[in-house]
Amino acid sequence: MHWLAGEFEAVAARAEALAALRRRRAAGEDVPRREEARARAAFRDRLGELVEAVSRRPGVLGCVAAHEGLLVAAAGDAPDFEAVAAVAQSAVLSGHDAADKLRLGDLRQVLVVGERGKLAVLRVGDMTVGVLAPEEVSLAAALG
Repeated sequence: MHWLAGEFEAVAARAEALAALRRRRAAGEDVPRREEARARAAFRDRLGELVEAVSRRPGVLGCVAAHEGLLVAAAGDAPDFEAVAAVAQSAVLSGHDAADKLRLGDLRQVLVVGERGKLAVLRVGDMTVGVLAPEEVSLAAALG
């Protein structure tokens, strides 16, 4: 997933910039609210660009970004993006439990495959990204 890895790095960089400002504020530093607002907007914009770009990849039906199960951005064709966001969060929680119990290390992704489609769930910082595709589509090829 070379293309997607680069996209995730760009989003993660914006997320880290925002987190750094929040850490400075928590440490008592006077961080202008306007600066934090700009960093938050840059993160959300880049995340929205990622979701749009993923949804346009060949074979991908739709893409969502969510925070704690709440929809932040969506693009493509899905019957209910809010439901996809909630299910993606649930899959991440189950995946974390499984990874912990099996000592697999930090969770990278969860893949749910049904007879008519699949949902790949990936983490970008504290955001969850869900990618919907038909069952026969190779997401590694579509997102590579």
